[in-house]
Amino acid sequence: MEESAKMVPIFTNDAIVLGILLAIIAWVFYTSSQKSGFWSKFYSYIPPMLMCYLLPALCFYPLGLFSSETSKLYFVATRYLLPVSIIYLCISADIKGLISLGPKSLIMFFTASISVIIGGVIAFLFAIYVIPDLIMVEPDLLYRGLSTICGSWIGGSANQTAMKEIYAVPDDLFASMLVVDIIGTYTSMAILLYWAKNAHLFDKWVGADTSSLEQLKAKMSKFAQSSNEKPTSTQLIYLLAVGFVTLALSHWMTDLVMPIMQRNAEWLNANRLNALSSDFFWIVSFATALGFGFSFTK
Repeated sequence: MEESAKMVPIFTNDAIVLGILLAIIAWVFYTSSQKSGFWSKFYSYIPPMLMCYLLPALCFYPLGLFSSETSKLYFVATRYLLPVSIIYLCISADIKGLISLGPKSLIMFFTASISVIIGGVIAFLFAIYVIPDLIMVEPDLLYRGLSTICGSWIGGSANQTAMKEIYAVPDDLFASMLVVDIIGTYTSMAILLYWAKNAHLFDKWVGADTSSLEQLKAKMSKFAQSSNEKPTSTQLIYLLAVGFVTLALSHWMTDLVMPIMQRNAEWLNANRLNALSSDFFWIVSFATALGFGFSFTK
């Protein structure tokens, strides 16, 4: 009975599923780039990123075009494409430039990150003890779901997906957290953009020294102009090689570490360190570390 009750997806060929997903994303990007007309007004109220999540979700359910149970695209994306994206992101980071901003800017950055983490804990405790009937989710699932929002606000969508995999967040809960994340992000972004116009007045009021930031912006602008050229085929092959060879090293080191973690899985779970038992955690960690290491090279 249970087997017959399961919805059979219309498409089980991943080549077709990939084509549908890319067509949806391309359509969202095209319509959101319109400067006038219906779509311009539509996206002034609905964030394009929300549509990038919502439309593929509709293809899963209720349309039932494809299913995560039969498709391997998500596994390929999280185990291969996502770590490679993190590697490229870390390689392009200007660590020396960030350090040159001085201690105040670095303290501000880490303070913001820590505040997001602490805010997640406060929100979790508030929901559990003050208004326990507001969110009908088990505490264990709720804290894992909030980890994806913290990951997104600290490091973007890549970190958010990493948190989902590491803490095994169910798909339906993750979908709810995506909506919360997008609404919160775009609301705060609108407020920040509004106040950004008067940033110089605020800086003058608090006596902030923004000279190092201005120097970094000028440096990044100069770098963007110098690197604004189309890569050759040879350069593209080099880029792919660097990304995927680094990915291979990350997987290889993970294969060395995982047997140790599995032998100590009971102790890790007892001390709430079960994330260390996830192979995805180590893949992302090694990919990030290697990417940052390569950022110091030419």
